[in-house]
Amino acid sequence: MAGSLIIVGTGIQWGGQMTLAARRAIEQADRVLFAVADPWNARWIRGLNPAAESLPYATGNGPSCSARSG
Repeated sequence: MAGSLIIVGTGIQWGGQMTLAARRAIEQADRVLFAVADPWNARWIRGLNPAAESLPYATGNGPSCSARSG
């Protein structure tokens, strides 16, 4: 689909909870941007689409998080 945006989730157990449609979308995408906390999840996504690019991911528990509570 030219000029479209598809957003998918990997689920809590990355490979086991993703739908076949989501997996196919990642494999066939011209561009994949992702933000995940787990390095194994990132590796798996890059295995589906080697051109996938990682975005910054902040859990809210460390110094990289810009939103501070308290």
